Amino acid sequence: MRGVRWLGALLMAGACFVSAPAFAAPATVNSIQIGLGARYGIEMMEGEGNPWGFGLGVNGGITLPMAVYVGGVAEYFFGEEVDVPGGSFSTNLWQLMAEGGYDLGAGPLVVRPKVGLGFVSSSGEACVTGFGCTDVSSTDFALAPGVAVMAFLPMLSVSADVRYELVFAEETGKGLLFSLGLGF
Repeated sequence: MRGVRWLGALLMAGACFVSAPAFAAPATVNSIQIGLGARYGIEMMEGEGNPWGFGLGVNGGITLPMAVYVGGVAEYFFGEEVDVPGGSFSTNLWQLMAEGGYDLGAGPLVVRPKVGLGFVSSSGEACVTGFGCTDVSSTDFALAPGVAVMAFLPMLSVSADVRYELVFAEETGKGLLFSLGLGF
């Protein structure tokens, strides 16, 4: 065990003296990006019902000369309806977030580590057979770190993105969100 610790310490020290490869300037520098796409979110908590599910979204922003990205995203997720003994319930949500990131040129691709901050408005309906339905809604703060990968073609761009979202409600919601999109 002691040898493993020394080997780890030696590797860490060696990494400090090795220079990192220089990244090429990303294709996004000094440009405005606008995109549309499909989303899918997976709830990462115990329980019934996924408030995310399939969704649609639009995003836009600008990459500044120093490769810093500033933008935003608006998304609507259709959620799902779940049948339970004696009734059913359904959930869905929409969200509006500001995003910031840093664009890295990686050959023909641009890789953007990023973080989103904003609001999630969720709504649900619980129905009990014979007693009717009750609507519930809330708007909560959300944090969504993630990464996007973009390829720029002659007329448009193609992107894929993954985010881990935390929704700070009465019980913190957690979701894994995937996006595929086309941009201009």
